[in-house]
Amino acid sequence: MHRSEFDKYVDEIAEVLDPHVGDKRFLAFVEGTGWPAALDQDFRQTASVDYDGEGDFSRTLRRGLNFVGVEPDDSRIYLPGVKNSFGNLPGHSKRVAFGKLEDRDVVRLGRVHPYEGGRFAVRAIIEALKDRLDGLIITNGVGSLQGNVQYDDGNVDDGERIDALGDAHRLRVREKHKVGDLVVVDSSHFGYLHSTDKPLFPGEFKDVHNSRYRKEDGKYLEIARGSVEAVQGHCAKAVYAFWQGSDFEAPIVKMEMRGKGCDVIGMSATEIMFGDVPAAHLALVTNPMFGLHDHEDNLASGRRAGDNIRLVAANLARNWPSRAA
Repeated sequence: MHRSEFDKYVDEIAEVLDPHVGDKRFLAFVEGTGWPAALDQDFRQTASVDYDGEGDFSRTLRRGLNFVGVEPDDSRIYLPGVKNSFGNLPGHSKRVAFGKLEDRDVVRLGRVHPYEGGRFAVRAIIEALKDRLDGLIITNGVGSLQGNVQYDDGNVDDGERIDALGDAHRLRVREKHKVGDLVVVDSSHFGYLHSTDKPLFPGEFKDVHNSRYRKEDGKYLEIARGSVEAVQGHCAKAVYAFWQGSDFEAPIVKMEMRGKGCDVIGMSATEIMFGDVPAAHLALVTNPMFGLHDHEDNLASGRRAGDNIRLVAANLARNWPSRAA
């Protein structure tokens, strides 16, 4: 996608959203596993705009076409690169919702995974809103890369040898977590995200670790971590391994990423890669490193964590600083 084409989408998205934005400033949540239902409990919605799942045509192009069914719906957002209906993945609402949380203006963005086809989809929405955002809370469900290691020959050990290698790559001792915990991500490994699937333009380079996780000496990371600690009693830092999906990671992949210093693995949260809005990445550990699980199991983990997520979100709404001049 050319930058000029992307900018056209951004302008059109801004046109749809501007009446709901006005002169307000928002804290944005990109909703991962467990967050939509938890936020619903205290969120007071004032407006909602659906994503259109057939974003091959921008609004401007649709107006110039005469084909039946191509005419634009001016109440919806058309996103770049997304075809069909995002796969209708359960647990992820495809909409922008405006409202209040703890008397803070909040905007909620439904997740679009890279494997759903829209690598620039959520980026376009954030770009349209960026001047009105105080911060971006990126959330997702992840699998653990800690705990006992099960080998193909049936042997099991504590993974100490792999963890020694992982600590060397991570440049710090791993911080332990357990399934059901919220962790704060302080670095990412996007080695399994193909360059053609990254939400970046040709020639666009990002130092994700320093420009996003460590922005302003890690100020926002620590705000997010403190918001979790106040509820959970602890909050481990974690290195995040990205997996393309939509198939779950094979054991050999998990072993490799653990040896490279990663603590958790998941299929989303690429929103951390772009933009200048202060951001933090919180991940819910939904499943252990080994053992059978599926998407429904992950959603169940999200439901079990709902009370904690609800309180963490309230803390973030209260504690996240404004960027107002």
